[in-house]
Amino acid sequence: MLKLRSRSVRVIYMLLLILVSSVCIALIAIGSFLSYRDSMINVVGQSRSDVLSQIGNRMRDVKSNAYTISNLYYNDRGFRELAEGLNEDNKEEFFSYMDDITSQYKVSFNQINLDYYAVYLSVDGIGYCSMEVPEDYDFIDPTIRIWYRDLYYADGDIIDVASYTDRMLGKKSFIAARTVSDEEGELLGYLMINVNEEQIFGLYKDAIAEGSDIYITDNDGYIISSNINKIVSFH
Repeated sequence: MLKLRSRSVRVIYMLLLILVSSVCIALIAIGSFLSYRDSMINVVGQSRSDVLSQIGNRMRDVKSNAYTISNLYYNDRGFRELAEGLNEDNKEEFFSYMDDITSQYKVSFNQINLDYYAVYLSVDGIGYCSMEVPEDYDFIDPTIRIWYRDLYYADGDIIDVASYTDRMLGKKSFIAARTVSDEEGELLGYLMINVNEEQIFGLYKDAIAEGSDIYITDNDGYIISSNINKIVSFH
């Protein structure tokens, strides 16, 4: 009887020992898993942060290049002289000059593969586009756009237009827009450098993880580009 009781105590002791050991192992395993999970989350989070930072830098480069091209047109003496006297009689000369300097800029920016087209619209409604366009082409008249007030008060400085749908050309673009005035400050027209949104999308399309979305916005929060097309803020 004593031996049987002693054996039962040993069995209970061993079962308790096994149970305590199992609990300890489970706790250690859970702790290791949580630590590994947190570590992986930090690594993935840092990796995504680095990727987004690279995308942001690339977008700033695209924007900077668009600004540089706008400044090249804006400060070109021939462009300004022809723009000041632009009318129906000499518009072909203006168009030819614009084509010439556009060809030069395209060659200069060929190495960075910036996909853009330039649009100029005079206050009298004479329009130029560096791409071939139909006769009834809409030359992006800023006066009927919601961003016209910002453009007007910028007084020649460049403003960003989050995105614009050019339905005639089948393009969606980020626009660097500005007014052009003569030396007396009289408004002559509007200069717009249009960067293809598909090129902006190309900056980050390979970084889109499954189940995630990327949005690129301007300083006012308007969405310039996203992998979800329907939410892009077109004006």
